[in-house]
Amino acid sequence: MRKLLPGIVVLIGLASASQANDPAGGWQVNRVTPGGCTAKIAGPEVDTLLMESRDGNLVLVAAWPGRDLPDGAQQGTLAIDGAAPQPIEVQALAMMVLYPVKDKALEERLATANVLHWHFAWGDFRADVTGLGDAAAELRRCTATKA
Repeated sequence: MRKLLPGIVVLIGLASASQANDPAGGWQVNRVTPGGCTAKIAGPEVDTLLMESRDGNLVLVAAWPGRDLPDGAQQGTLAIDGAAPQPIEVQALAMMVLYPVKDKALEERLATANVLHWHFAWGDFRADVTGLGDAAAELRRCTATKA
């Protein structure tokens, strides 16, 4: 376990204790030890994950298995469904970047999103995230049960 941002504990490389089968259009919701859940959809360019912070905010994660990113704050942009790219600051850790979603309007936009375009110094990446809203709801149900 590694604490990266206030209220966010990142669980890396832990096997899931249970798994839901395709709750939302290709998304997989997994219970990870100890007591958290993630939602994931694999993509050809980048995998997209959702987690929930201790304060209840969604955390949007882009992951590149096998890639080693420099740890720490990174600048980039995120475009949702072809809208203008918005500047973002993410926290990079190992093979992933974490972006806490603290704005309810942004969370609502993500819930209905189909495609995300990420841009970082190391490249441009497209992610199909259709069903993200359903996956987020399932993630929250999973996290609430803490079984």
